[in-house]
Amino acid sequence: DEFIDDKMHGLGVHTYASGAQYDGEYKDDKKHGHGVYTFPNDDRYDGAYKDDKKYGHGAYRYKNGERYDGEYKDGRIHGCGVYTYPNGTKYKVSYKNDRVLSQTPI
Repeated sequence: DEFIDDKMHGLGVHTYASGAQYDGEYKDDKKHGHGVYTFPNDDRYDGAYKDDKKYGHGAYRYKNGERYDGEYKDGRIHGCGVYTYPNGTKYKVSYKNDRVLSQTPI
């Protein structure tokens, strides 16, 4: 872990009291750049962060096998992506602030 002025900066790994873990880039003590966040329930986000929030392209894998691979903005699913179910069914999905605007089978 790297620190500048007592703030995490650069690459680092942080394990939270909840059991969640973040392994990735930091800037001014915030998740910023690429990182992998594993939740206590084994859900996992692998993608970009900006100012401690999911931002840009990322892939979220749910414990139940579902997966979203697409765009995020300000910590929310926002933009286009592909949602895949455990049985292999895929949808092209458009989101705005975590709400589905449209979905089309692929």
